Amino acid sequence: MVSGETKGKDTFAGVPDEDSAETLVYLGPQVSFTWGSPLSAIVGADLPVYRDNSGTQVMPDYRVRGAVTWRF
Repeated sequence: MVSGETKGKDTFAGVPDEDSAETLVYLGPQVSFTWGSPLSAIVGADLPVYRDNSGTQVMPDYRVRGAVTWRF
């Protein structure tokens, strides 16, 4: 699975912050499970393949995702 996020520069009281923009692209596996028709789950991991930021920022080394869905 390929996913990503991008964020432009922030402003504080109308003044742009030059060190706040970032772009990340992730690539990783995702597994989906289905139990009958009402219950399903998704588990995935994302590893960054492209990281760009405009300054010194905390950026994730990886992401882990999970979800459970119950339909009624």
